[in-house]
Amino acid sequence: MNNFFYYLLFSSAILFYGIGLGRIVTIHDNYKSLLFAFLRTLIIVELTSIVAGFFTRTVLSRLNLFDFFPFFTLIIFLFFTALINYVIYKAVKDFSFDFSTTFLFSLLAVQESSNFIELSVIALACVLTFYLIQILLVAFKKRFDFFVPPEKIHSVSLIYINIAILIFSIFAWNVSWLNPCGLM
Repeated sequence: MNNFFYYLLFSSAILFYGIGLGRIVTIHDNYKSLLFAFLRTLIIVELTSIVAGFFTRTVLSRLNLFDFFPFFTLIIFLFFTALINYVIYKAVKDFSFDFSTTFLFSLLAVQESSNFIELSVIALACVLTFYLIQILLVAFKKRFDFFVPPEKIHSVSLIYINIAILIFSIFAWNVSWLNPCGLM
């Protein structure tokens, strides 16, 4: 449970690593498409992370080829993406998909986990953080509809400013760099 909250808030894939930060400003306006995208992304990231983690720990680690795990994770990711998108395309004709963000979530989960439960928790926290921040930014965007910014300020700039304020508010408690013993 500690890993879940750690990767959800303090070491968020979006706020700490910057994965999907450019994509997050192109947010969905309705919650139904956001829920559908969340479920699709969660299924792809979880399946990719579990299979790639299993392959990395059983095959690549025994052959001392751990450096090639991003390549094999990419192959596994492409397989599950094609499979899920084929199933979704049969049900829904119109969908958009973000390749880099979901692949990097899978890669982060495989890289930073030590067992399969951690792997699944990290993948879940990454996807959940991505969509929780999108919901928060939908609220910011609706709030900007009431406010007319000056001509030189675009709404995308205001979204990035709000993301920066969110990052500062989450990381403000971390004052370990103020410790004088660390400098000696």
